[in-house]
Amino acid sequence: MSVMPARIERLEVPEQVPAGERLTWCRLRWPLGAGSASRVRDVVSEHDSIAIPLIGVASWIVENWWSLLYELSPVEDDGRIAPGWLELDQRTPGWRTRHSMRVADASLLLPDLRVFSNGPGVTWQLRADRGPWPGTTPALQYLDDVLTSGPRPDAVSALGSLIQWTLEQLRGSNLPEANELYERWEYISRTASRSAEAEFCRAAGRLGLDPHDMDDWPQQLCAWMESAPAGQLDQAFSIDLMSFAGDAADLPEIDGALRQLVVEQDLRAAPANVARGCGAGERAGIAAYLVGYERAEQLRRDAGFSPGDYVDLAELLFRARGLTLRTLSAPLPGSPIGAVAGWSGEVAKVLAPRRRGRRPSERFALARGLYHALWTCAEGPRLVSDAHDADQKASRAFAAEVLTPRAAVRMQVDERRMRMPVADAVAEVAGVYGVDDVVVERQYENAVAGR
Repeated sequence: MSVMPARIERLEVPEQVPAGERLTWCRLRWPLGAGSASRVRDVVSEHDSIAIPLIGVASWIVENWWSLLYELSPVEDDGRIAPGWLELDQRTPGWRTRHSMRVADASLLLPDLRVFSNGPGVTWQLRADRGPWPGTTPALQYLDDVLTSGPRPDAVSALGSLIQWTLEQLRGSNLPEANELYERWEYISRTASRSAEAEFCRAAGRLGLDPHDMDDWPQQLCAWMESAPAGQLDQAFSIDLMSFAGDAADLPEIDGALRQLVVEQDLRAAPANVARGCGAGERAGIAAYLVGYERAEQLRRDAGFSPGDYVDLAELLFRARGLTLRTLSAPLPGSPIGAVAGWSGEVAKVLAPRRRGRRPSERFALARGLYHALWTCAEGPRLVSDAHDADQKASRAFAAEVLTPRAAVRMQVDERRMRMPVADAVAEVAGVYGVDDVVVERQYENAVAGR
């Protein structure tokens, strides 16, 4: 288990401390992956624990429960560049309020521990303090940087144990904040995972919305979610739709247009005889981008292409698997959607938007769609989108590697750098492979970095 429940020891504090805080004051030790969310340094020494009241943290957890477990990060979380506060706020306003424990109690210096979905599980990202946090004691700093992921049940256990301990200390107090905490947790605890209520709450969580406070929701969004047939909000297609960054108010219209397209093109799940493997999220302990690279390399080998060869996607699939790929241009709604992938019988279909004069971008989207057709369409059609879940990350890495293998890109760019600027070398190699310059640029950077 990469994330263990915290170790909590009750501490006695003076009577003048407010009751809710006094009853839940504790010494908290919280191992997290290879580090600790409670390792701090003060003016004198380092400590492996912090002394805090847990009522504010527990209340924050139950308030954001569904988002903590199901909403994706709006930025990449692979550890190369850890997202800062400003970037998170710009990409998705309010995201840090829902996901960073640091904002749970304004009167305390809590760890910058961000908890969010990665698709199939939960990611825990702990940021060490590089300098004093505004308005706090400059001498106190959290020390560990950790990025780890684990199954969602482990997250439920770790977060739930904090809430349960807090409620035990508050039992019989009859404090308003204690009663509210109990009522919220009691609803969460009795909401069966297969119930319509839980499905609705999961969908709200993916959108960063509070399922218990719908007054500020767009009216059309409420009607769309409440009228969805049982199981539809948990289908992969719908999860894809709710996972990309965008205005949730647009989802009902986009969903209707996409489902009509799926019917018109007769898109269904992959046939049982297609050896499609599993989604990237099911490959425990392996980064999603590595899954994408691995599968691209294997498919090229199976098809007999050398690293320097330009690849036609339909030819690639036929030579490697004996299967037919049909790619079509289609009017897809919403810019975050790059393609739709599915099957008609034993024919893989990938639909990409019509992009006048943008063939390289379309080719990359089609390659991402091929990834989904082969490995994530077990339950039906999937969307190619800008979301940061494991499957979408793997599809981006797959498309880059299947179209522009890193080793060949590095060799070809390095050869051209001897006689032209790097940007021109990248552009020339991109023309050879029929992709955008940015694909070659990133593949070259990854090759140089040993990724």
